[in-house]
Amino acid sequence: MTDQHRRHWLFWLLATLAALLFLYLIREILLPFAAGFAVAYFFDPVVNWLERKGLSRLGGTLLVSLGFLLLAVLLLLLLVPLLVEQVTQLIGDLPTYAATVKQKLKELMDWVSASTGIDLKSHLVDSAGGQGAPDTVGTITDLLTGLVASGLALANVLSLLLITPLVAFYLLLNWNRIVERIDSLLPRRHLATLRDLFHQMDRVLAGFLRGQAAVCGIMAAYYASALSIGGLRYGLLVGLLAGILTFVPFVGALTGLVLTLVLAMIQFDSPGPIAVLLGLYFIGQMIEGNVITPRVVGRAIGLHDLWLIFAVLAGGALLGAWGVLLAVPVAGCLGVLVRFAVQRYQASPYYRGAPPADPAP
Repeated sequence: MTDQHRRHWLFWLLATLAALLFLYLIREILLPFAAGFAVAYFFDPVVNWLERKGLSRLGGTLLVSLGFLLLAVLLLLLLVPLLVEQVTQLIGDLPTYAATVKQKLKELMDWVSASTGIDLKSHLVDSAGGQGAPDTVGTITDLLTGLVASGLALANVLSLLLITPLVAFYLLLNWNRIVERIDSLLPRRHLATLRDLFHQMDRVLAGFLRGQAAVCGIMAAYYASALSIGGLRYGLLVGLLAGILTFVPFVGALTGLVLTLVLAMIQFDSPGPIAVLLGLYFIGQMIEGNVITPRVVGRAIGLHDLWLIFAVLAGGALLGAWGVLLAVPVAGCLGVLVRFAVQRYQASPYYRGAPPADPAP
């Protein structure tokens, strides 16, 4: 590798590291911008189709934005009253549920103590150190910390609701110009290679985001309907949550399963209704894993499930909640780059070995 090539790769490496460091430093304010980018990316093909039909870019953007807002308002009008009712009931039932859980835990500890001969109650009291009343200062500090965190969370939600539509509208209106501008800045020497890489990343992102959005909607409708019909008191709330979280691999399925099992065990005394609810939930899991996701999403990401789990955990550890949201599509793009690097390596003399020297005359 010549000195010019070394400087070239060093420049791009430092530029990439600087960009990643910058994104990490401003990670607290990136969520509305990332959400706006996702919305614009999702609806750009629709605006392009309207343009081909003779509508201007501004007209198509306005039409798509108004249609999206109208659909969101209709869904909110239909679902919010039901969700508010169930959340209100859940808050009112929390003392009863807490007492039920306490009683079931007491029965479980008594059964374990009778089976093993170990007094779990004494061990728990000893591990607690016999502390009685909590520290008042610590309690007040925790309360104030919780209030501040709640205020920050409310501010983040408001910024998400207010800034995201503006970012999405601007990006959707100027999407083609932004793409052309980025294309004009690419190095001419590697233009074909970079365009091919971006095309592969676009295919991965489009297949995942648009397909996964459809999967989340289908599974949210199924879980909410099935759990409600099965008799779960808060089936609509649990079903919608499990369906929305489907786009995070294994997290949505595990969250819905745990919530369904816990609420069913609290609500029902006999195992029959619990078994019915779990059966409905596992039927949804089998349909989603074997029919809906393979047909709608396919293998768009091109990564093994273990790598997806690693990506989700790493994203959550590095960037928190929105790192979990971005982990899978970012892992898909990195997979494209890694496959490209492996192909280049296998075609290089480092892998094949230097060609044999010509024999001396």
